[in-house]
Amino acid sequence: MRNPNLLLINPKAHSVTFGNLTFIPELVEKRGLLNVALPTVAALTPRHWTVRIIDENVEPLPTNLRPDLVGITGYHTQVSAARAVAERFRRKGIPVVCGGPSVSISPERWRPFADVLIHGEAEHTWGAFLADFEAGRHRPDYHAKERPPLADSPCPDYSGFDQRTVRSHFAGIVQTSRGCPHNCEFCDVIVYLGRRMRHKPVAAVLAEVRQLKRMGFGTIVLADDNFTGHRGRARRLLESLRDWNRAQRSPVIFFTQLAIDVADDDKLLKLAAEAGLTRVLVGIESPNPQALREARKRVNLNIDLVAAVRRFHEHGIVVIGTSIVGFDHDTVAAFDEQFDFHTEAGIITPQVYPLQAPDGTPLKARLQREGRYLEQTPAGLAPEQVNLYNSLTVQPVNMTLEQLQSGLLALLSRLYEPQNVAARVDTFLRHFEDSPVRSQLRLARPAVDAAGLFTLGRLIKYATLHAPRSEQRALLQMVRRAVGSSHPQAVLICASAFLMMKNVHGIVDFVHSTLRTRSNSS
Repeated sequence: MRNPNLLLINPKAHSVTFGNLTFIPELVEKRGLLNVALPTVAALTPRHWTVRIIDENVEPLPTNLRPDLVGITGYHTQVSAARAVAERFRRKGIPVVCGGPSVSISPERWRPFADVLIHGEAEHTWGAFLADFEAGRHRPDYHAKERPPLADSPCPDYSGFDQRTVRSHFAGIVQTSRGCPHNCEFCDVIVYLGRRMRHKPVAAVLAEVRQLKRMGFGTIVLADDNFTGHRGRARRLLESLRDWNRAQRSPVIFFTQLAIDVADDDKLLKLAAEAGLTRVLVGIESPNPQALREARKRVNLNIDLVAAVRRFHEHGIVVIGTSIVGFDHDTVAAFDEQFDFHTEAGIITPQVYPLQAPDGTPLKARLQREGRYLEQTPAGLAPEQVNLYNSLTVQPVNMTLEQLQSGLLALLSRLYEPQNVAARVDTFLRHFEDSPVRSQLRLARPAVDAAGLFTLGRLIKYATLHAPRSEQRALLQMVRRAVGSSHPQAVLICASAFLMMKNVHGIVDFVHSTLRTRSNSS
């Protein structure tokens, strides 16, 4: 009897994200982060199953596939693409099972096109479902009875991917914890994963890091919603990563998400920098204390946010700040406030979004009570045109939707004007050079691989032959500053800043085009 075949699919994500450099294919061929959820499901699948994994974001879904079972994961931004994939296989009589964050929070969005829904985390339910499926008695719904300890989460199995798919991503992911102790009104993380943090054993994290390094990844994302939510655990993990990374001929650059309050812990920042954790995503949200109180972002209150960002810089750590406009306490002045804050702090690549009210969040519940929640499906737009900037869910108090949209796009354009990006790079490097702890740090100098050299060559060709004068002047200013800096990653930081600048220009142009399309269809 042949082995059953399982096809796992990550459907197209119709969303605008800053980290996925899809708007500058002429400069960067690699795309985003390698999916880790489906390889984890593959590792949970009994060995007698044959597993294939396809990520529609980097490879087309073949038309001739006839697996015994299809599994689909996804976020809310992938629902329309997931529906198309599911219906294609169900028409052939092939059952479809769906799981992931959006399924767990909003099962009603997935129920119409799924034969089976996996609610919650899969470690303790996936095997039970497959056993029932093989016995011909599976149920339409499987609910996780508890949030599993991460010791029960296996090392991901990437063998189901085509190797070209693996190589087309610029970073891999290691999920080291789940959950977040904070209670931000707009966040759906705690709805899905809870406020009690659960941590993967250090040895298991190191095993996954080693695996991704063998697969060729020089950048690895530690997928925590709050890496330093438990500082003792963070220190123990960073010590192990530091010791491992120092033994590598070409050290890895790590990236994670954490809260701004860790800026008060110089020892932890030093440990992070020396471990290779030199890129951190920090939820700034707003420089307006009233907006922070409204959002329950208490961790950011009573902190000098500019000074806190500088302490990261002094340790050689690049802060990627995420911010939001559209809080009830925001007026149209918020756009200038955001620009002034990011400029003063020297946050090189800020990410600014409109306030959204995801399913399951306290914010959505409050707005529904107040009659201000918008279930928007923009008329006249194809699914791949819908994004966070043209599909708003929050009716602001102190500005119109049009003011919010136009203000955000103007803010992004202003933040990423070439001279403004160069100025923020200069601020970061100046903070590092003036740092009282700089001489105490041992920062890694990552090697540049063939793909990096290829991207660098494309960047030089573009800057030399095609870039406008404003971009050429900004890039030259950044390179001069980087060459004179003692930060071993300065040139890489400058190149990344320039690429993000070009990508954001592409994002703004794309969103403007979708708004024009919507206007013409109405």
